[in-house]
Amino acid sequence: MVLFFKRISILPRSSKAQWLSGLCVRCRRKYTTASTLISEGDIVLLRQTSRDNPSPILSKPLSHGTKIHSHQGTLNHSDVIGKRVRDGVSFSRGRGVVQRIHWPTLAEYVELTPRIVTPVYPADANLIVSLLDIHPSLPTELSSSSPQSSKFEILEAGTGHGALTLHLARAIHAANPPPLSSSLKPDTQEYDTPGDRVSPLQEVGTTSMQSEVIHNPEDGYDTDAGSNQQSDYVRWKATRGAIVHTIDISAKHSTHAQRIVGGFRRGMYVGSIDFYTGDVSKWIEEQLRKREPGDPFLAHVVLDLPSTHTHLDNVASALRVDGLLAVFNPNITQITKCVEVIREKRLPFVLDRVVELGGSTGGREWDVRPVKPRALLKAEKEKKLAASEQSTSAIQVQNEEGAVLAESGAVESSAMACDEKSRAEEYAEPSIEKDSGWEMICRPKVGDRLVGGGFLGLWRRMRHTNDPEK
Repeated sequence: MVLFFKRISILPRSSKAQWLSGLCVRCRRKYTTASTLISEGDIVLLRQTSRDNPSPILSKPLSHGTKIHSHQGTLNHSDVIGKRVRDGVSFSRGRGVVQRIHWPTLAEYVELTPRIVTPVYPADANLIVSLLDIHPSLPTELSSSSPQSSKFEILEAGTGHGALTLHLARAIHAANPPPLSSSLKPDTQEYDTPGDRVSPLQEVGTTSMQSEVIHNPEDGYDTDAGSNQQSDYVRWKATRGAIVHTIDISAKHSTHAQRIVGGFRRGMYVGSIDFYTGDVSKWIEEQLRKREPGDPFLAHVVLDLPSTHTHLDNVASALRVDGLLAVFNPNITQITKCVEVIREKRLPFVLDRVVELGGSTGGREWDVRPVKPRALLKAEKEKKLAASEQSTSAIQVQNEEGAVLAESGAVESSAMACDEKSRAEEYAEPSIEKDSGWEMICRPKVGDRLVGGGFLGLWRRMRHTNDPEK
């Protein structure tokens, strides 16, 4: 029966729909269920059917010869491959306890995937996407005369775990035509240091283009024919109606996010996303040089960065009129800093709203304290170490010059040098170590596991005018 249904699944969509309409409800259900077979490379969710339902288990990409480990024993991936959604499987020591196979929802996938950075949790990501009010045009509605200006482009700065990236891509997914092949994978673009770029999706479970070196002629790289699939993919990218540009300063974080995005539902959203590594301001400047002068290209911008206020000038030049700038930060002081910079520089933004994310705020305890950024602490530590080494070398010179003195005189000279060193460490540039670089922490306290929270500032792009009130 299953083989018969597999043969029917290769029919064209119109013939398949006509064939299904002639079936009874029971047979139709058998066909639609059999067509969702779990295959190698899929990521599935195992949920226990008993009343004492523990946390579900998210598998790694399924592959023959690999096992899932839990407190109930082990489960071979081969026992899951070939099954259908909602089929039951059991662990080696499960004592008859059945685990149902499910496709993970986006919320479950974000919460259960391994992380190297704190993700934007589903509740917060859903609210951010809802406030952006995304409505891209369908592929048939795009203007053929000026397709580039009709594209709906969103910039996300701070890819991180890739959770918000997935939610944004889901919102614009319908604006893009179906990809030519589900095995095509995106490339990451490192615009600061051009060169060969290898797709980091090698752990997702696909096999088609995992190890190919990808070159993009549009970015100034050498063209590598390599595969006809890649040239087809480049042509398909030009037909997209909506794109999420996501950039992270860390190549490690960007690579991790691409694995996360590529593992969800067989990578159904990877074609809608372009990944970059580097500084967001430099990326905007590079994009503006490539495009027509004076033509903003971004519909919305989401900034999830420590020093957001330093990028507002560049964002203003690339954001379209009436586009939304969303600033997501853990501290309310970072939002107020953006308000001050916009007012001082008279940037063309008008504040729409400031929203506190996270559950109920009634009676929530706040954490208020001064801190220094880790980068500044590291720089100060290195400077203090360099000053210490310089002082030590000075003491050694003094000891060599005083070697001809009497023993009592040498001891007295060494003691004076030590006093001088301690005074130098205590009073060396107090303005740098005591006064500058401090930031105020002003945020709600959370438990051991961060389950969301922070502040979202929304600004709407105005037209350039000399009167800031207009």
